[in-house]
Amino acid sequence: MENNKDIETPRLILRERSPERIASLLKQSASEQMQFLGLADEANLEFELQRIRDMFSCSRLQHRVFDFLEKEHGTVIGNGGFHTWFPRHARAEIGYFLHEPFRNKGYMTEALSAMLEHGFTSMQLNRVEAFVGLQNPASLHLMHRFGFVREGLFREHYDAGTGPEDSLAFSLLKSEYFFDDDLMMRPSG
Repeated sequence: MENNKDIETPRLILRERSPERIASLLKQSASEQMQFLGLADEANLEFELQRIRDMFSCSRLQHRVFDFLEKEHGTVIGNGGFHTWFPRHARAEIGYFLHEPFRNKGYMTEALSAMLEHGFTSMQLNRVEAFVGLQNPASLHLMHRFGFVREGLFREHYDAGTGPEDSLAFSLLKSEYFFDDDLMMRPSG
């Protein structure tokens, strides 16, 4: 497994959330934590810190998560990465989030391309899985754009705080993609 290696794209730095970085983050003041995570208020901060604690305390499953920093201003604009990673089976689930002001500007396409390249090369994944809510057209568009294959519907699979929601299951295999000189993933077909 690689050590902390940040990933750079034309407009972003994907900063890995390593155990060392998280330990350092948890020692900082609330305002420093909000800045590190790109959050606007303490209610969102407590929610995000609990998610981080939960992820780093789970010893059975591996993960690799990144904060997305806009290069020009050093602003954290979102996060994403792999969780439910099973190295033995060369598969992991991918997830991502962008803060509202940075949506619909191509950042997620750029970040997803870099994360997939990292997953298929550095993490040696063969299969990337994604679960997308039916009411999330932006993510459904990304699944289509990157050539993910729809595999089915998971009924009442996810609770985003308003009750159980259905999720569409998608997968992408390494053999279905190639990498061009810009390290931007393109469909192989």
